[in-house]
Amino acid sequence: MRHGSVAVSRRPPRCSDRSGEVSRRGTVLAEGQHTFATSPSACRTGGLTRRRLATLADDELVAALTEIPGIGPWTAQGALIIALSREDVVLPGDLALRKAVRTVYRLDHLPAEEEVLAIAEKWRPYRSLATRLLVLGALEEAQALACPCGAYRWTATRVER
Repeated sequence: MRHGSVAVSRRPPRCSDRSGEVSRRGTVLAEGQHTFATSPSACRTGGLTRRRLATLADDELVAALTEIPGIGPWTAQGALIIALSREDVVLPGDLALRKAVRTVYRLDHLPAEEEVLAIAEKWRPYRSLATRLLVLGALEEAQALACPCGAYRWTATRVER
């Protein structure tokens, strides 16, 4: 399925244990599998139908989604921006966004979530767009630092060689 320019898969990601990473990260993977397994049923039993999702206010929707085990504010806010195309959502806890705000606003410190929210008030009613642009800029900057030869570059939907 496609949402805008982003491909969306309904299947959970597959893991392989070639390096033994699964056994080292067993707890994290178990939590992730639990979230993948319970999220659809939790949405159905919690009354979160597509129609209801469309009618809830952003704060109400974040509160409803964070009641599902394994889904926190960052995931819920990201779902509002990406999956539900809400226009006025910000991810104040996102590290890439916080670093981008530090760079763009020339701060001498990494802003706390409250400071990001205060700064983001100026972006209303398009905070989702501003969030996307700043995070994308931070990812591009990080990629340039990680690979100065330019062998990889980020696009909106994938990393290209």
